[in-house]
Amino acid sequence: MAFVDAAGAVIQSSTVSVQQGQSLPYDFVWSGSRAQIRATVEVPPVVPPAGSAIPIALPCNLIPTLEIFDNNRGRTDLIIGVSHLVWVPPPLATTA
Repeated sequence: MAFVDAAGAVIQSSTVSVQQGQSLPYDFVWSGSRAQIRATVEVPPVVPPAGSAIPIALPCNLIPTLEIFDNNRGRTDLIIGVSHLVWVPPPLATTA
């Protein structure tokens, strides 16, 4: 996953592994002034068996949430649980 600024430059990134049925907190600490940032999550592709032309479905259902917590005041300012999924189908396997 990565956090990018308004120009698309990566501010911070990390590779995480989440087990099925579990959640994982990730603290992104921002000490700068007001900024527009976007979080991106990339799920590694699942490779179909050799010689198969059948696309493989996504390996999981992702339910991302975002909480904005103000450390100075010690309280949550916002929780978001809506996301947009952009699915790019994997290329079909070709036989050589």
